[in-house]
Amino acid sequence: MKKVAIYVRESRDDLGLSYETIETQKSLLEKFVEEKGLGAVYKIYEDDNYSGINFERPGIKKLIEDASCGKFDILVAKDLSRLGRSNARTLLFLESVEEFGVRVLTYDGRYDSLRDAETVGIDSWFNERYVIDISRKIRANLRHKIERGEYIGNPPYGYVKSKDVRNRLEVCEEEALVVREIYKLYLEGYGYKKISEMLNEEGIGKKKWNATHIKRILTSRVYVGDTVQGVSERVSYKSKKTRRLPESEWVLTENTHEPIVDEETFAKVQKERERRQKGCGNHKGALSVFKGLVYCADCNKRMYSRKQTKGLDGYTCQTYEKQGRAACSRHFVSECFLSNIVFSDIYTVLRDYVKSNPDCIEELAMLNGERDREIGVLRNLVESSMKKQKILYYDRLDGRISADMYDSMNLELESSIERYKKEIERLERYGDKNKKSLDVLLDVIKSYKDLSREVKRKIVKIVVEKITVSEKEICIWYCL
Repeated sequence: MKKVAIYVRESRDDLGLSYETIETQKSLLEKFVEEKGLGAVYKIYEDDNYSGINFERPGIKKLIEDASCGKFDILVAKDLSRLGRSNARTLLFLESVEEFGVRVLTYDGRYDSLRDAETVGIDSWFNERYVIDISRKIRANLRHKIERGEYIGNPPYGYVKSKDVRNRLEVCEEEALVVREIYKLYLEGYGYKKISEMLNEEGIGKKKWNATHIKRILTSRVYVGDTVQGVSERVSYKSKKTRRLPESEWVLTENTHEPIVDEETFAKVQKERERRQKGCGNHKGALSVFKGLVYCADCNKRMYSRKQTKGLDGYTCQTYEKQGRAACSRHFVSECFLSNIVFSDIYTVLRDYVKSNPDCIEELAMLNGERDREIGVLRNLVESSMKKQKILYYDRLDGRISADMYDSMNLELESSIERYKKEIERLERYGDKNKKSLDVLLDVIKSYKDLSREVKRKIVKIVVEKITVSEKEICIWYCL
């Protein structure tokens, strides 16, 4: 007697449409197997509340595993849509199961692998079209609810869903106090991370806070009583991946529920966020002379360049910018002030060095002259070796030397030429560096106050190793 496997699936994600329950399908198919004399029921595989698009279902995976082991001969389902609603994947599933020698047939009589293998693609295609249509209806229905101001999804921190009005937000007073405190702390100068640490230390709320939670609360208009939804959507009905929509496509419905913070406070926070962000990252246009070299003397973190309305104006501690004044002081220093101190100090250091070493410039020039002569000799050697290669080539053509001797001697010449060229490159790089150092040295000594930002930046990178700024002093470390 043949062994028969039964597969049943129920999905409750289709706009509330009603299908036969799991139990109804089981009863129907067991009776079908008995009436048709197909054999004895080996096992019933089921997936309760799983979409037909998803083939990562526990029941269907176990079914495939058992089919591959030859545990049953026939597979029965109510219809092909119970097996799957993705055309390509349903066809692939049927092909796999049938390769294991399993006959597949449906209760509705529309498919039997013994006779309908060529037409199965049509049925599965219609099943997939059905899912696409359902997906569109669901999206349209959700969009309509969003435009009416209904809040779809889980309520944000500070709110609960109303028990009386469907999809309406109501204030949770206990959490609302925390939200207002977050806004207050941010306006007092604390950063996202520091606020989250303070909440965790005090054991406020059931979850563990982080900077992302704080930022989300400080930027969401839900806390001023508005509903903003439709921010993202699924890429495809087949996938759980989402994509963020452009802001112009977001749905904003004002005054849909009671606010937790007033509009004025929310606006102040957004203005403060914008102000802090201007002090972070790279700024196009103005060149930062001391970028990457200025450090906070207290926390030893690099200081951010701060851009004011008239361009790059100075530097401030990044710990302060990120975590607020409770973590570190601002240590702000204007670039103009820093330039005057640093270049005045550079001028003094270099002037004293030249005075105590009057031959330094001449020595540098002599070193460059010697390297030029070395480079000249090496270039002559390259030229001579290439001439030898040419002579060697003609000797081989005339049969004066064997092929093996030619290959050996030519390889040796190639190796010499490569070695000479690398040495030339090294000397040229070193010579250029000395020449640039000499030029910079002369420029600084002659007119450091009149230099462009670009030249100042070059000087600083060559001469300065690190600058530390505290509330009381500025320290400079040199590479000299």
